[in-house]
Amino acid sequence: MTTEHHLPRAARVVHNLIILDESGSMESIKDATISGFNELVQSIRAIEKCYSSQRHYVSLYTFNSLGVKQKIFAKSTKTLKKLTETDFQPNAMTPLYDAVGTAVNDLRRYVEKENARENGGRFPEFEDEYDENVLVTIFTDGEENDSTEYTKPAVRSLVDRMTLRGWQFTYIGTNHDVHAAAADLGVDNILKCVASYSGVTGAFDKDKADKMRFAASLENDKDR
Repeated sequence: MTTEHHLPRAARVVHNLIILDESGSMESIKDATISGFNELVQSIRAIEKCYSSQRHYVSLYTFNSLGVKQKIFAKSTKTLKKLTETDFQPNAMTPLYDAVGTAVNDLRRYVEKENARENGGRFPEFEDEYDENVLVTIFTDGEENDSTEYTKPAVRSLVDRMTLRGWQFTYIGTNHDVHAAAADLGVDNILKCVASYSGVTGAFDKDKADKMRFAASLENDKDR
């Protein structure tokens, strides 16, 4: 895979990983989900313009019983096209654990290689020695019901491990016990929304605000 991350040492790389439920029950909020994702990308572009020392990259995974699909991987916001109805076709069931496990592990391996390249091939010995800026957003309208590769304990362990590295996870949910489902995964930042256009786009708006606050705090850390 060709990397886009040949950057000056002063640049801070931030990865934005979005994991979207594409199961059949998402059909009723399909348009809102597409709009929310596109507006989220626009917001990330704006953050990058505001903070010139930061370089933001986007990865998008969608999931249902037909598979966990990597739609975008570690791409600059400058190169992204809008998500369309053709790209997002709700169908089948909800392999949530497989989606989170696959997406997080794919990006983990990529970021590890990038950081090792920047550090002469060295990997940190302990999890809290990693310097990684990764924001993960999970959006689903239902609980896990179809995973075959990852279990709840395996995903919880993975989320805990990446949290030690500084990764931040947000769980956006509707039409299920959102707090219990997020707690099962070890996610503390929870956004519960109504399954309507305004409810879903409003939740994405809150996630955008969280990303802006993160970028501002990263900039403040640089200045200290």
